[in-house]
Amino acid sequence: MKFLEKIFDKKRADFEKGGKLEFFYPLFEAKETFLFVLGRRTKDGGVHIRDNMDSKRLMSIVVQALIPCLLFGIYNAGYQFYAGQGTEASILECFAKGLWYGPEHKFQGVLPILITSYAVGGVCELIFALIRKHEINEGFLVTGMLLPLTLPPTIPIWMVALGVIFGVVIGKEIFGGTGMNIFNPALTARAFLFFAYAPQMSGDAPWIMTGAESFVDGFTSATPLALVYAHATDAAASTGIVEALTNSHYTWTSMFLGRIPGSIGETSTLLCFLGAGLLIATGIGSWRVMLATLIGCVGMASLMNICSSSDMSMLSIPAHYHIVMGGFAFGMVYMATDPVSAAQTNAGKWVYGILIGCLLVIIRVINPAYPEGMMLSILFLNAFAPLIDYCVLQLHIAKRANRVTKAHHSNTEIVIIVAVLAVVCAFALSIVSSSLRDKVAENKKYDVQKSILDSFKLIGEGEEELGPEEKLVKGEILAFIGERLGVIVVNTKGDILSKEELAGFLKAQKVSLDEKIKDEVEQKKAAIDEAVLRQKLKNDHKAFKNETVKDMSLPVFILYKKGSDKSIIDAYAIPVWGKGLWGPIRGYLSIEPDGRTVRYLTMLGDHSETPGLGKEMERKWFRGNFTGKKTHDDTGKLVAITVVKGKAPADAKHKVTGLSGATITSVGITKMTKKCLGLYEKYFDNVAKNAAKDAGKKPDTNGGTK
Repeated sequence: MKFLEKIFDKKRADFEKGGKLEFFYPLFEAKETFLFVLGRRTKDGGVHIRDNMDSKRLMSIVVQALIPCLLFGIYNAGYQFYAGQGTEASILECFAKGLWYGPEHKFQGVLPILITSYAVGGVCELIFALIRKHEINEGFLVTGMLLPLTLPPTIPIWMVALGVIFGVVIGKEIFGGTGMNIFNPALTARAFLFFAYAPQMSGDAPWIMTGAESFVDGFTSATPLALVYAHATDAAASTGIVEALTNSHYTWTSMFLGRIPGSIGETSTLLCFLGAGLLIATGIGSWRVMLATLIGCVGMASLMNICSSSDMSMLSIPAHYHIVMGGFAFGMVYMATDPVSAAQTNAGKWVYGILIGCLLVIIRVINPAYPEGMMLSILFLNAFAPLIDYCVLQLHIAKRANRVTKAHHSNTEIVIIVAVLAVVCAFALSIVSSSLRDKVAENKKYDVQKSILDSFKLIGEGEEELGPEEKLVKGEILAFIGERLGVIVVNTKGDILSKEELAGFLKAQKVSLDEKIKDEVEQKKAAIDEAVLRQKLKNDHKAFKNETVKDMSLPVFILYKKGSDKSIIDAYAIPVWGKGLWGPIRGYLSIEPDGRTVRYLTMLGDHSETPGLGKEMERKWFRGNFTGKKTHDDTGKLVAITVVKGKAPADAKHKVTGLSGATITSVGITKMTKKCLGLYEKYFDNVAKNAAKDAGKKPDTNGGTK
């Protein structure tokens, strides 16, 4: 290496102050210090602390600690690819596929993501170093590795570049560069991507590139946390959380080892702990923060278990499952211990870590929009880390000032006080959540019933039959259902199930019915139960998602004209469901007796769309736009309804005005109406064919009218 050192020595004068290449000195310095030990040394004598570790060496060790997670992440990305196709592959084949999925998938894979992260991050660091005329900060060595490991392997490359730019510029450089940032830059970048591009960062699809139209039987693309949340919110679920995970091949051991869908570097808890060992041994990672985070997670999860009244609730997730699920281990080892954004005092590190662990569990089990929680809890505590250190220092100052009066507060007391407050608050939240569980379930069922009636435009400001929504009572709803509302169940062929098949359908959906009840009206009431629809959606989700629908059982709600004694049909309503920006969206779409004209659309409020934007889909101004729109073109082809960006033309038959600032939600509603109407297409074709000659007559069991 002597010849390289001589080259650098010869060219140094050109890059130093006054040289012709002075502007590029940060780039020269970065290359020199990366290759060689600094030539500047502390003089002998004095009280200086001598150490051979500079910032670049510290960052390099962190990168070395991340290598096991990176290598396993590459292998796991390839393994999930082949598992999704139902193909067995060797370790080498999995590793090669994980590096790069191949030309047919453009630049998707771990290697393109990693190269993009380092290239874009390095350019950003260089630009700021040249402009500010200082040395290149070393932070991008770690940030460039951390961010890719927190991303799904199928994320588009341009999103990676955008995320890195946001993390480096907004998360670090605007605060002054490395050592001055409040928030962890890698987590800041991931949070930006998570909220800006939710479909590419969450749900089922982002974690696996299958290369096929559908998954093989018995293989799930949902991450464990997503599966747990879906199971806990399923009103028809009959198994516990742990059993549901096991049935989906997510045992504790498999999650600990990491051969499961998830972010590139976050799936293997074992390898995260291996990296933790290196960081602790070298003194770079704080063992206090890691241990405190673990204690907070286990303690809060145990408290939630005590408060849980059912093993099907999110509160019942065992503490040791929280440790191996999601990004807990990765965040605890590599993110929470960031020496810049974490607490600096020893006592503060305990408080900081415990609160991260407690907040993680609270977000996971209570907040329906963010079942992961580790990213948000760390960023939240990053903001409070200076305050925690300030409080600790003030307590130390007060302790020393009051030594004369023997008044002092030990570090132990500080930790105990904070822990007690956290436990009390969590316990209060758990008690409230548990006590209201039955009431919430009952109200959800009531809201579904109101939504079905609202889809027929029966509920309004007073001019509609049932009057204002805020004045309705449950008795009126049930009485109206028994008098005017009926339900049939059809299949995708357009056939209507017989009474016996209807009873079998209800039984298959696990609806509790008294065997002695034979009244058809009561059976139809039961079919309106939310559990029926939820179970149907759960059973048929895979087929619906991959557009390989075979023979689904689909409910159709029928409104009969007033005073017709259920002989004249006034309108039909069908459930519609799809995916919005943050998660599932559901509602009901009513169709006129001609089988081609939309009467109204209603959307359920149990979604997680953005308030003020996507949530506007619940407003009457938006839902009313669907009234009178046609589901088919003049040739009889199904086109459904398109939610356009901006204002739709007044004479448009198949377009409605979109939601301003909520493009993804609007697209989700468009796809929702088309796919769901496609399931009922054969049935409404039969209705339309008979509408001209038999309009308003009772449907027979063959899908038409009689």
